Amino acid sequence: MYAISVLSHREAIAKGFDDALLLDHQEFVADASVANVFMVKNGTLHTPKPIGFLNGITRKVTLSLASELGLDTREAYITLNDLLTADEVFLTGTAYEICPVKSVGGTSFPARDITDKLRQAYRQATLVHLN
Repeated sequence: MYAISVLSHREAIAKGFDDALLLDHQEFVADASVANVFMVKNGTLHTPKPIGFLNGITRKVTLSLASELGLDTREAYITLNDLLTADEVFLTGTAYEICPVKSVGGTSFPARDITDKLRQAYRQATLVHLN
């Protein structure tokens, strides 16, 4: 899986994108090449089930913070169409922390309410551990 991620990331960068979206063998969203994927639809936070990809630490922290904020969260199989019809999409990872996705293909995601709440909570949690 690591080799696929590296090659996909390089190809995405070469084509002018920031990252690549990876699908599993059943065409469900798995993750990005160097980050985990989240989406918000109708106020509910969704992320792919951690099957066949790295269940990252930042992903786990994000789910914990979402719970603390009282957000409804679901780990589920996500289709590309599900993702493209989401209200918000963001990536999580050590380098990304929590990073909003502006667009996938030609679909834009201008809403960032929940993403911004989680980013703020993540920064606060990080500051607590640094001090």
